[in-house]
Amino acid sequence: MFSVNNNDIKERVCDYRKTFNTTQQDLAIFLGIKRASYRAKEADGNFDWDEIVQIADYFNVSPFFIRYGAEDEDFKVIAKILKEHGPFMHRLREPNVSIYDDLEKYQEETQIYASFLNLDQAEQTRIVKQIENLGL
Repeated sequence: MFSVNNNDIKERVCDYRKTFNTTQQDLAIFLGIKRASYRAKEADGNFDWDEIVQIADYFNVSPFFIRYGAEDEDFKVIAKILKEHGPFMHRLREPNVSIYDDLEKYQEETQIYASFLNLDQAEQTRIVKQIENLGL
């Protein structure tokens, strides 16, 4: 599910760094920042989007996984729901619309979509653009 919790981001970055035997110094150099700055960012999981994209490139993974914990299957669920229910920007703002009613029997999909709805509009837009880029 989609999450921008800094602790989750921190864990994902640390896991990749440890898996690939990469030091904080290695990533600091790659990002063009001082080691102390990198260490502070990693300790808080407080990376901006551009840094996440660079880190993802370094480890050859999706920045969307590092930022949100999102897998391709999550994007497919969001794409399916958005296609079935029209343009999301309008639907999210309509007070009486409940697409959860249609998905009651699909609890996991509903939870994924709910986590998407809990993101701010900029994060939702970034995910929708990724869905479009993936051709889903």
